[in-house]
This record gives sequence, C-alpha cells and structure tokens, in this order.
Amino acid sequence: MYETHHRLISEVAEGNSASFKKLFEEFKDRVYNTALSYLQNVEEAEEITQDVFVEIFHSSKKFKGESSVSTWIYRIAVNKSLDQLRHRKRKKRFAYIASL
Repeated sequence: MYETHHRLISEVAEGNSASFKKLFEEFKDRVYNTALSYLQNVEEAEEITQDVFVEIFHSSKKFKGESSVSTWIYRIAVNKSLDQLRHRKRKKRFAYIASL
C-alpha cells in the first residue's frame, strides 16, 4: 500500500487525473472525518476536504516521500482545519470589537 500511494502521488504530480481520482476516493472519508473532528461543522468540514485535495494537487510535486502519503495528507487536513479555527476565532474577535 505504501508504494502504491507513493506511485499515485508521483502520477498526480505528472498530471494524471485518474490517479488523482483514485487518491481522492481512498482518502476523502479520512480527510473529511479529520476536519469534522476539529471543526464540529459539516459545511466547514466539506469545504476543508475540498481545500485539502486542491492542496494535494498543487503540492504533489513537492512531496519528498520522507513520510507516508497518508501522514502527509493527514497533516494537510489538520493544518487546514487549524487554520479554519483560527480564522473563525479572528472573525468572532472582530465582530465583538465592531459591536462596541
């Protein structure tokens, strides 16, 4: 499985849309569930899932293979989720200040 994922990422980096689809099908539920566990919001988790796969598509050439593909994808999902939480917090803070 480890080698299969690495091959898929290499193929995605070369522009292979079928490999990207396979990668998406294999990891979409894990990415969504990770985002949902952080955000506790279905719509935001769906949006983050899309963002993660856009990031995977754009960053596939940068993947060095120092970790497993699943670990790399998990980190992207966690980082995007944490970014969303920070954005949400800033928005609340700004709304509070604006209401004063």
